[in-house]
Order: sequence, then structure tokens, then C-alpha cells
Amino acid sequence: MVEKLQCDLVMRGGITSGIVYPRGIAKLSETYRFRSIGGTSAGAIAATGTAAAAYGAKHGEDHFATRFKTLPAELGRRPGYRPGMAGKKTVLERLFQPQKGTRRLFNVLMSGLGRQGLGAKAASVVGALCVNYWLYAVVGAAVALLPVVVLAVTSSLGSAAWILFLVGLVPALVFVVAATGVGVVRDVVIELPRNGYGLCSGSSDGRPDEAGVLPLTDWLHGFFQSVANREPAEPPVTFGDLWGTRDERAERDIELVLMTTNITRGISQRLPFLEGSWGQLFFKEAEFAKLFPASPWSSICARTQPMPAIQRISIRPASCRCPRRRTCRSCSARA
Repeated sequence: MVEKLQCDLVMRGGITSGIVYPRGIAKLSETYRFRSIGGTSAGAIAATGTAAAAYGAKHGEDHFATRFKTLPAELGRRPGYRPGMAGKKTVLERLFQPQKGTRRLFNVLMSGLGRQGLGAKAASVVGALCVNYWLYAVVGAAVALLPVVVLAVTSSLGSAAWILFLVGLVPALVFVVAATGVGVVRDVVIELPRNGYGLCSGSSDGRPDEAGVLPLTDWLHGFFQSVANREPAEPPVTFGDLWGTRDERAERDIELVLMTTNITRGISQRLPFLEGSWGQLFFKEAEFAKLFPASPWSSICARTQPMPAIQRISIRPASCRCPRRRTCRSCSARA
């Protein structure tokens, strides 16, 4: 058997990258063995999958020629689809599963996607607003049409009154859209912050939807584990597993570097972390537990330390000139 050449691979982000990369990676794997792999955004997901598959190829079955090659078809499959049942979601669409509080907003946003003309897209969005915010739509329609209906029933205008009613349907539509807009604003202001400022958490702790598809993070964990020849419940593949060594000066089997954005600090963040580069990083267990399935979450908790108790420190305002701050009521109030 001819030994494969070594290859470094870097993948950039992009909406369609997750669909385009797998077959390209599968083709390259016929000639090359991946050693150093990097990626950003969607390219980071493809890079992680490539590194996991490269690890799996070194420790068992090679999934590049199988799972990677068929991945676009897998994501484009429509679970439960039968002829005449148009509109069924693909696996790719089902990976994005909103929480209960953000489901209405998610459905409205999804209705505006697709290859449609401007008019058809506007009609689709209005229809989604009426369906998902139906109570708001009913209230808006009632406010607009109730006076016209009362006038048509009680007046002596006869058929002219009903013509007036039909004419009133146009402003009624405006009232309906405005009323549903109130519901949208309500979900953006209340439900979105409750859900961590995202529509989909990405994890349901292993519970699939009605079509048997897991949400994105859970599905990715299962995919990475499978191409690495591990079960989802087994310990997740780590950077240390890829490296094949704990010696920082030794040559590594597989090098994986990912770039993301640290919104809190406004910087680009490298994964794995460079020790000492960014200082300590903190997270709330209650918040992070919603974002990962059980196996990787347990691994994260096992490798972290609880934050030490923080002593409350009172800082004297720069404008304070009194020698004994605690006796200064003005400074105490400003502090």
C-alpha cells in the first residue's frame, strides 16, 4: 500500500461551507493524510470533523470515503417524506430547533428564507405572522373590523354598507400586521434574553424531534464521535487525543487550531487556548449546561475548577478627598 502524502488544511467560514467541504475533504483524503488542520466559523466545524475523522482513521475505520462523501445527501434528506407531501423539512433544516419561547419568532424568520420573489416572500412572512401570532392577529382584526361590522348591521345603507366592509379589509390587514408586530417585539425583548440571546440553544440533551433528528450541537457531537470510532456516550475526543502526546515539545500526530470571536472581550479567540494569553475564563454552569449534551458537558466540568469566592472590595471615587472615606456620606452614596 502506497503511503499517503501529508497535507495541511485550512477552511474559512461561509453559509454553504458545511455542504461544500465534506466531499472536497473526502477527495483530498484519497491522496493525503491530514496533519495540521485549521478553520473559522463554519470552516471550524468542518475542521473539527476532519480532525476527528483523521484520528479515527489512525485508530480504526476510515470514514472519509464513506460518511464524509455521503454527508451532503444525508443533510438534504427529508425524514418521513412521501410523494405529495411538499414542504417537509430537510435534516439540515431540522438541526435548528428553537426553544418553546422563541419558536414563533424562529418560524417567522424562516418563512422569509427561500428562493421566492419579493411579493411571495412578503406574503409568506405575513402568513407566518398570522399563524404564529394568531391571538395578536385576531385582536388587530377585531379593532379594525368591529366598527365597520356594527355600522353595516345597524345602518340603513344596505349593500353599500357591505361594500364599505370589504373596503375596510385593506386597513384591517395593516392592523393585523401591526398587532402581530407587537408580539414579535415582545418575544425579542422578553423571550430572546431568556434564551441566552439566541433562537436555538443547539442542544436538547439527546432528545430528537418528531422526525428523529437531534439539534445541531447534539448532532455534531454524535457525528464527531462516530467518525472518531467512538460512541456518543463515550468520552469526547479532545485536543490531547489528537496530539497523541502530553509533551509540549514533542511532534503532534494531528494539530487542530480553530478561531472564533470572543464577544465579551472584542477579540479573536484561538482554540485551544494559549496558556496565559487571555487570563482566566469564566462561565456559569447553569447557562452552559443548556448548550451541550451530557458527555461533553461532563468532560468540561471534570477539567475546570470552581471560581474562588470573591471578596467585595469598595473603591473610593477618584473625586473623594476625605481622609476617612467611611465617614463621608457623599462618597458612600456615590460608591
